[in-house]
Formats: sequence, structure tokens, C-alpha cells
Amino acid sequence: MTKPSDTNTEPDRTAPDGIATNAAREGAEPFRVLHRRYADRVMGYALRLTGGRRADAEDLVQDTFVAAYRSQSGFRGKSGFLAWLLGIATRRWRDAARRTVAPAAPPEIGTENADELPDDRRPFEERVADAAVLEAALSRLPERERIALLLIVSQQLTYAEAARATGEPEGTVKWRVHRAVKEMNRLLAPTFASDTDPMIADYAHAEPPATQEHATTRPAHAAP
Repeated sequence: MTKPSDTNTEPDRTAPDGIATNAAREGAEPFRVLHRRYADRVMGYALRLTGGRRADAEDLVQDTFVAAYRSQSGFRGKSGFLAWLLGIATRRWRDAARRTVAPAAPPEIGTENADELPDDRRPFEERVADAAVLEAALSRLPERERIALLLIVSQQLTYAEAARATGEPEGTVKWRVHRAVKEMNRLLAPTFASDTDPMIADYAHAEPPATQEHATTRPAHAAP
């Protein structure tokens, strides 16, 4: 698995007070800076949403940044700029999915004891020695649980940021992550690495393993 570059690997909690605010006020040029800064992070998220289908992921990234550029004046800094972008990507992905698949009724989720759930941010990714196996398990999660898990574990948003990105209550997001981790633990139990196996420290920000069909060089994204 290719190790990601050192840039753009940590969530930027200062963006609302810096470039992002300037972009909302000044327009195209600051937004190009933000595009360069966050395009890879949004692409990684899009690849996992689409199951590694690069063409679909690239379309989603383009749609996300076009929508963000057109609505940048609506960015109020209530969450990090990355969280805002991922919220747009999530909504675009769901809209596209609804146009092609009849929506299933989501299961009832109790949230009254959500604060008592364990913090499930990194329970499995450090114990799986085969990233391809991990990705296969991730693809088997229900979509809403997969999205919540990606936002919290892969993109390292806070629960409050993930709630704003998905439009769901914070307690619901926490329940979804808890259920997703429980299912991932079940799926991955036979493959959990021993204490001596290497940790997949770069899983959170790396792209899914490319299949033969999609093993092509990713073109650079042009700013909107």
C-alpha cells in the first residue's frame, strides 16, 4: 500500500479562521488554495464511498468542489472546512444513489444511551495486516454506517462535525459507528494481526487498493 504524502494528512481545525473564511469573502483565488489543500482528502473519501470506482469518485470530487465553490458564502465556520466539504460529498453521493436505487427504510436506532458507548475511533484498523481484506469488509457495511465510520475513523472528524455532515443527530452518528465497528470486528476477526504484525498506520488517509480495472494514474484535479 502506497504511503500517502506528508501533506494534508491531518484535519485542519484552523481553516474556518484562515483561508476558508477568505475564500468565502474573496472568491476564486483563495478557493484554489483550498482545492489544492483538500482535493486528495476528498478523493480518498470518494473512493471509499464508491467502492474504489475511480471514475465515479472523480465525478463526485468534481461535483463536490463545484457545489462548494457556488455555495462558499454559506460556509460559517461551525465546523472545519474539510468537514463542510465532506458533508457536501456525502449529500451528493446520497442524491446520486437515490436516483439509481430505491431507498430502503433505515433501521430504528436508539440514541438514549449514546453517550455511554465506547469511543470507536480506531478499534480495528491497527490490527489488520491486509488492507485489501479491510476494504472488502468495509464495502459490506450498510451505507449509512459505512459513511459514519469513514467520517469518524478515516477522516477523523468529531462526532459533532460528522453529525453536521450527515444531517443526523450526534447520538445517531455515534450509534452508527458503534454498529459499524461491531460488524467490522465480526468480519475481520479471523484476520486480526497479532501484536507483532505491522500496524496499518496509514490506512486512515490512504486510498483503497486499486483493482486491475482501476489501476491507473489519477489525473490532477483542476480547480473549479
